[in-house]
Amino acid sequence: MQTGQPYVFTRGDPLNATDPLGLDGTDSPWPLPGAETDDAALAGGDESVDGDISTVPEVRNSAGELYPNVTNPVTGTPIPPPPEGLKALNVEDRESRDRSAYIKEWKARGYATPRGGWDKYQVHHIIPIKYGGTNDFENEVPLTRSEHLKFTKWWEKY
Repeated sequence: MQTGQPYVFTRGDPLNATDPLGLDGTDSPWPLPGAETDDAALAGGDESVDGDISTVPEVRNSAGELYPNVTNPVTGTPIPPPPEGLKALNVEDRESRDRSAYIKEWKARGYATPRGGWDKYQVHHIIPIKYGGTNDFENEVPLTRSEHLKFTKWWEKY
């Protein structure tokens, strides 16, 4: 299993009360800890809350496809591409957790429910469990289904 963190927070403490995206919490699908939110407004939010999906030209999978560039709502920076040389683990060496544990930790850290509710989001492992990624909060990120699908397809050809 991979040890250590697959990436570091480049903007300091991601749990402080500043908005890493430069928004005030009302325009973002990711209200910040301590931000006042209107649950009714969040539940009726925009159906398509996809981030900016562009590509990072310097990182490609084995099929030559570019790594998706999606902003991590916690750090406000792009989800980092994988390091070189990751190898798939045997199935018995993989340990996963269900999404409810991630959501529980998300709430415990003070983050509000994303616009539209958790039903619109999937929990993505930045470094997949298959390649030695961990279930640490810092290796997981909530993505819309369409964002997650882009990463899933990219990793299938890693």
